Parts: sequence; C-alpha cells; structure tokens
Amino acid sequence: MPDVSPMSAATKRAVFLSYASQDAEAATRICDALRAAGVEVWFDQSELRGGDAWDTNIRQQIGECALFVPVISEATQARREGYFRLEWKLADERTHQMAEGTPFILPVTIDATNERGALVPKSFLAVQWTKLPGGENPVAFGERVRKLLGGSAVGGALRPDESERPRESGHKAPPTKMHRASWWPWAIAAVAVIGVIGFLVTRKSEPPLPPAKPVAEIKSPASVAPVTAPAASDQSVAVLAFTNMSADKDTEYFSDGVSEEILNALANNPALRVAARTSSCSFKGKNATAEEIGRALHVAHVIEGSVRRSGNTVRITVQLINAADGYHAWSETFTKELTDIFAVQSEIAAKVVQKMSGDSAASTAPVVPLAAAPTQNLAAYDLYLRGRAAQTSETGSASRLEAVRLYEEALRLDPGYALASARLAQVIHVSRVNGYDRSEQSAARARTAALTAVRLDPNLPEAHLALALVRQSIDYDLGAAQRELDEAERLRPNDPEAPGVRLELEFARGHWGDALVALAHRAAELDPRNVATLQRVAINLRTIGRFAEADRRFAQGWALSQESSNSLRLRASNTLAWTGNLPGALAMLETIPEKLRDTTLFYSDRAGLQAMGGRFPAAMADYEQVRTFVASGRATTSGPRNSQILATYRSGQLEARLGRGARAAELYTEALAASRHFAQDFPDLPEGPQRRAIIHALRGEKSEARAAMAEATQLAARTHDAAIIAGVRRANAETLVLLGETAAAIAELRAVHEQGYAFGYLLRLQLEWEPLRGDAKFQQLMKEAEARADAQPRPKK
Repeated sequence: MPDVSPMSAATKRAVFLSYASQDAEAATRICDALRAAGVEVWFDQSELRGGDAWDTNIRQQIGECALFVPVISEATQARREGYFRLEWKLADERTHQMAEGTPFILPVTIDATNERGALVPKSFLAVQWTKLPGGENPVAFGERVRKLLGGSAVGGALRPDESERPRESGHKAPPTKMHRASWWPWAIAAVAVIGVIGFLVTRKSEPPLPPAKPVAEIKSPASVAPVTAPAASDQSVAVLAFTNMSADKDTEYFSDGVSEEILNALANNPALRVAARTSSCSFKGKNATAEEIGRALHVAHVIEGSVRRSGNTVRITVQLINAADGYHAWSETFTKELTDIFAVQSEIAAKVVQKMSGDSAASTAPVVPLAAAPTQNLAAYDLYLRGRAAQTSETGSASRLEAVRLYEEALRLDPGYALASARLAQVIHVSRVNGYDRSEQSAARARTAALTAVRLDPNLPEAHLALALVRQSIDYDLGAAQRELDEAERLRPNDPEAPGVRLELEFARGHWGDALVALAHRAAELDPRNVATLQRVAINLRTIGRFAEADRRFAQGWALSQESSNSLRLRASNTLAWTGNLPGALAMLETIPEKLRDTTLFYSDRAGLQAMGGRFPAAMADYEQVRTFVASGRATTSGPRNSQILATYRSGQLEARLGRGARAAELYTEALAASRHFAQDFPDLPEGPQRRAIIHALRGEKSEARAAMAEATQLAARTHDAAIIAGVRRANAETLVLLGETAAAIAELRAVHEQGYAFGYLLRLQLEWEPLRGDAKFQQLMKEAEARADAQPRPKK
C-alpha cells in the first residue's frame, strides 16, 4: 500500500504496488526488484492506515500511476475486507475510462492462487497473471515493467515472459514425518545451529562482529527451482475428520477412525492423489469452506461426513464436495451393524471414486479393499481406535505411552491383530528416535512388533512401513528398509504415511542432489499443513544449501503454528549460514515470544549467537538457563541433556577466556561426567563420545580425546546414515583444531563439504575455525562454501 507523502511530477510514471499486510515480505521483494530495475514504486511499509489524508492520496496515486500491480495470494483470498480491496476497486474503476488494450493492470500471484475462483475485480481477469512465488523476481520481470513504462508494450496485454514462469518438477515425491534418531536434529544443528556457537580458549582478543554479506540481486542458478504449489488435479481428494454425532461425545476417536480408514481405502487407488491425514485433520473444528480447504491442500474434491454410533448400530453420512464451487456431487447415508464397519468403509471408498472420477482412469483402476476385517474382536477394535487417537495426538510422550498400553491391550484380546501390532511398532519407534528410550529392550520390542505384523498379514501396508522404520533407524540396514518401503508403496500406492519415510531414507543414504529437492518439495505439497513435515523438509533443504527454499518452508511452518519456537529458531540459523548476517539472525531469534523460550534449544541458540558477537556475559547467562532447565528435571530426553553438556563446557571456555582457569576446569570436569552418564543411558548415540572428545581436548588429554573421537566415528559409521556421519566428522574437526592438528581438521571439513553439506558463511563466523583461517586450503574451502550461499537468491535486507 502506497506512501502517503506528496507526489512530485517525476513520480507520475510510477508503479502502484497493492498488497495485503500478510504479504508484506513478498511485496517488499517485488518492490526491491522493480527499484533495482530503475522503476519508481509507490510502496508503503508503515502500519498507519485510514483517515482523510490517506484516502485522498490513495485516490490521487491510483488515478495517476502508470501501472497498477496487485499482489494476489491465499491471504487476499481469505480476506473479504481490507484496504487493499479499496485500492483494487479504484484501479478497476479507472480501467473503465481507458481504451481497450491499454496496459494498466499487472496482476502478480505469489503462491498457488490462480484466476479460477479468484476474488478479484473482472478487469484483473482480462489479462494474464505473472507468477512470482514468494515474491522472488527474475531480473526479466523488472526489465519488462521498465520497458512498459517506456511505452514499448505491444498490443496492450501484459504477458509474463517465459523466463518468469516457475519451473515445476514432475518428480512425484510424497509427504514426510520426522523419523530420525533423536540425536540427528542436534547433530546437524551442531553444524548449523548449536555448532555455530563454539569458540577457542586460545583466542585472547575479543572477537569482532563480522560484517554481513551485502544483500544484492543474485540470480538463482537453473538447478534451483522456485517453490510453487501444484495445481489441484481432478483426481485429488482430502478426507476431513468426520463429525461425531453420537450421544457419547467421548467416542470422537471412533469417528476419526472411520474417516482414516476411508482415506486408506482411497489411497489404495493408484490413480488418485490423497491428501495426508495430518493436513486434512488440521481443519477439524474450524469454519473453513470447501473452496478454502481445496486451495490449502491442493485438492479438487473434499469428503466430509458424520458418524452416529448407538449400541451396535453405526450410521455414517458421507458427502463428496467439489472444492472449486462447493457443489455437493454426492451424498449418502449408510446404516450398518458394527460388525459390518469394515465392509461399509470399503463400500464408501468405492462409491467416492465412482462419483469423483466418472470415466477417468481412477474409476477403472481397482480399489483394493481394506483387509477383510482386521479383527473379529470388536473390543480389540475399539482399543485400537483409542490407541490410534493417542498416537496421533499432539500431547507428547504421555499420549505415546497411552498408545502403547492400548495397542498391547488390543493384542492381548486378539493376538492376530496385525494392524495393532504394526502401530505398536511405529509408536515405540517414534518414542525411541525422539530420545525417550534408547535401550536395547525398546529396540527389541519395536522389531518384534513389526516382524509379527508382517508375519500375520504380509499384504498389510502398515506392517511393511513399520518394518521399514525399524530396519532404517534401529537395525541400520538401509537396503532392507528400502525393500520394505517399496513393498508398502506397492500395496498402497498413495499411502499417506509412506512419503515421510521415503524422504528420511533418501536423506540417510546421502542422495543430496536435485532429486532430494524435488522429493522434499513434493512432501510439503502433499502435507502442506503439517508443521513437522515442513520443518523436516526445510532442514533437509538447508543441509544441502537450498537456503532460500528452506527459508520459505520454515516461514510456512511458523505461519501455521506458533505453538513451538522450532520453525523460527531454525529459520534464524538458516539465515545466518545463508547470509552471514549475525545481527539479523539474532534479531529474528529475539522475535520468539517469551512463552516459547522455556526450552534448552532457544537459550542454546541465543547463547551461541551472543558469544559469536563478543557479548560473553549475555552468552553465559543463557548457558546457565540451559543448565538450570536440565537440572530441574524437566528434560528427560537425549536432546536437552546433550545441550546441557555443550552449555557446560562452552561456559568453561568463556571462563577461561576471562582468565578464570580454575572455574573453567571445574566446568570441564562437570561436563565430562555428564557426557559419561549420557553414554550409559544412550549407548548407541555418537553424542556421548563426540562431546567427550572435545572436553578431553580442552583438558589437554590428547590420547583420551583421540580414543573418544574414534568411538564416535565408529558409532556413526555403524548407522550408514550420511547425515549422522557428516555431523560427527564436523565435530571431529573441532577436536582436531583443539589438538593443534590443522591439516587433519581441514581434511575433515573438506570431506563434509564434498559430501554435500552446505556450511555457507559458518566457516567464516564460527570462532572454533579461527586458527585455520590463515591456511590457504581452508581459505579455498571457505570460498567454495560461501559461493554456494551466494548462488541462492537473497532475502530482503
């Protein structure tokens, strides 16, 4: 929305940029690109709106501007009122006074919003729209606008250049969930987040705050495709959580279970694209229209329904809705005995496909029915549904423990219940990789449950999916994991759970090229309202140096939910590696609300940034917050305890720099003891020996440091996981620097870099690498790492 300052004659060939407040960041990018091309832009970034003076200037500027550029998005679609709509109306009214074909309206869309169903004036639909995903601009866009202002337009219609059209990958890759050993987010963060905060006891002078790389127009290489949302295929559908209409409101788990099983039956059809359960259920209890849901989930059809259970009778009402116009294509009510529940779910799925597809390939493709009654024991089935509700709850470890209890009780009633056994394996696996229980007993329980599920029902997709998880992160057999995942996807081509496992498996195998990028974006497209999926996708993209794309996914996750600081925290660390802008990263971190700061992660991150900027007292205060958090007993998983070890020996390094050697030695001893306890509780995680190696090096215990480093390396190699191996090699480099082995340290960093990990500006910023910066080989490595970051389109200043 434009500046309200007085106009001059020189601005009468200006472009008026109109946008909703939610799109300010993207609009700023567009404005910057136009100004870089020498175009005058009327663009207001203040928060003051309204009043007579404002209204007068709005009307004057729209009446005299040369081009009107409305920024159209999901945000403008969602807002039925707003100042931008007044601006649009005024621009539309001006077109009525113009000769036909006169170029004036230049619509820009920054996401998947298209002309069909767009809430815009008719004049906006008379010209072709320009797609600028996220507001990212090729230079050609600014140049074309500049030429239009110079009168070089041909024919009046404003048509996007081919160079401005987003490249869309045809690679079909599915959504993701976070399945990785719990130490991995901490280990890769050791390179990207936590690792950035290291510094050396040998450095005597205060570390200067390094200048940020200037923000410039940097053209994105051809290999980096813009992030675009897919157009909704006619053969795409979302199954919303069914409404519980039963007298007993505590039976909502039953209606949720019915809708999930219909979703699974539809996923058996290889011609359909079915939205993931988590994203579909995100609309539960919200007053969203079918059009809004279809646009958010990129689907053409929406299924909603209700379930009424009374005794042994179940009444299910189902509606198939066209997302584009809200038209109810089909509705039917099914009244059945509870013993027929599995058959009616398959019947509903078959009718949905028939009504949705007509004569298309989806209607002729076989709909593989649900397994013939997974159990004959209705009490076991009820326990299973309760367990599934607990498993998918967002209430944390307590709900997972409840899910384990319920699944085990269901299996006690029916030992042949394969689906309950598969879900039991999954929930134990998640608890294990999240760091709650890394014991051999938990590994054996998960393995036994998965193998039992496959033995009981070899055609059950969930059974093979559970075994794939076990093979990857418990048995460390990536080949076996791939075979099980292939079988799961063969049995259910559009399984909503399989894509997350596929992404993690490919990441573990070290396939870090363009194929992984396409897979990551496809995962986000299929599960666009799952914050965990978006974070996992963004972490993968950040790891391999796709900083701009990772930034968008972190921002997308934060926009969906502010229940956790993770999206914004990780976005700040991504910004640091991407741009080298330490003050900017710290400022972004400081925007996290106070209520979300009561975690080890926030204080670890801020302490590191404070230390890098030379603000040691502030850093020590944050490290103490981490230590207090863990000491209070609130942290029971491996991740926070790992942060506590790091905070302790980093505090020791600060004490040493301040000349308090005795206190530093005490802290090193405390950290060493904590790392040994960690190794006892989590014997298969590399963090214990990895941290211990650094602490021994700080204490001058060279042989002990080398032994611990070798142990961490061996544990990492055992996993065959490329990401875990990269994290340990980076930690080894830090240990080698402390031991004075410069060449060996550079060799380790070079290996991580060539593996595909993107350091960006971290090698220049992290203080632990200072002794290496006079070495020509390190300087070359640093140059290459920064070139990867510079190849990405930069964020606004």
